Amino acid sequence: MRTPSFRGRPFRIFDALHMTTSIMPVSSASRRLPRLRFNLWSAGALIIALAVAAPIFTVLGLAFTDTSDIWTHLYKTVLGLYLERTITLMFGVGIGTLVIGTG
Repeated sequence: MRTPSFRGRPFRIFDALHMTTSIMPVSSASRRLPRLRFNLWSAGALIIALAVAAPIFTVLGLAFTDTSDIWTHLYKTVLGLYLERTITLMFGVGIGTLVIGTG
């Protein structure tokens, strides 16, 4: 079996996503991590992400603090309805994605 070569030099593929060869030089500049930049778009994305995550963090905070009978109260009143609606929504989105597709 013949070894693959590039310009007469053997090479090997060591990354499944990007074909890179052992003969390609790697400079020290390309090994540095990119510098994080904070601009208006980053600030807006961070604010939106925090707004979306706030209810999740609130529920987690309530779950790990002593709130006496909150879970018993939720179980007796609305937890079943919330779970039913969540599961219905999950199946609806799954079926819609299956029928319509994603792209």
